[in-house]
Amino acid sequence: MEWFALSSKYYLDLDDQGVSESAQTLLTRALAYIADNEDSGYIAKSALKKLGLRALSRRVDELIRNGIMTESCDGLGYDFPAWFKWNEPLERQVKKRKADRERIRRKREKEEDVARQSRSVSRDVASPHRQLQQQEGYVEEVAHVSNVGASEEPSSKCSKHINDPDPPNCRACGEARIARKAWDSRQAASAAQARSEEAHRRAEDRRRAIAECSLCDEDGYLDRAPCTHVPLPVGRPSLRALVEQANAEKKSA
Repeated sequence: MEWFALSSKYYLDLDDQGVSESAQTLLTRALAYIADNEDSGYIAKSALKKLGLRALSRRVDELIRNGIMTESCDGLGYDFPAWFKWNEPLERQVKKRKADRERIRRKREKEEDVARQSRSVSRDVASPHRQLQQQEGYVEEVAHVSNVGASEEPSSKCSKHINDPDPPNCRACGEARIARKAWDSRQAASAAQARSEEAHRRAEDRRRAIAECSLCDEDGYLDRAPCTHVPLPVGRPSLRALVEQANAEKKSA
């Protein structure tokens, strides 16, 4: 678990008992380790070395003397008697998580058993199935492997029936048709991607031309007409300037 409960006044109570700061550090780290490993108030002696503390024996003896930690019945670890007083909600969550993990494990084992049985049945029926195909005139071919490049158009027939206008039922031809459909799909996707990239390129070119043009507005128009973004000859007033001049003359008239 990612958390555990501890009294907000634990350090005051331990100070009153005369428990040293070093022993209190061992206590909090041990409780955190227990919560992280979901060990229900128990820590193995071998795990104490993982807490990154020196003088472990002295710290452990101090916690035992104050009744905060007790040696387990098997002598391999330590129990914290007050763990369940503060961490019953955590223990309920731990119990639920363990039950969920066990349920998922059993489900996976069941699915794996079903898959193994299915493969076994498939092997058992494979030989009679091939015999039936031969009786019905089904032509068995090795798997079709296209020898054309990724950009070359593959055939929808196998190499044996490539020139046959009416080929028999053939597994290799079926695989060739599947490969051809996949190639067609890739070609269509590639063409669509190229069209999209070209459209984006044209849009970017238009935005750049508008930004660099001193004649048109922000939408690329010059006096209600699309701007060509071609600069006027030096010394010649722009169309916009002429329009503005004409409007000014009308107002002053």
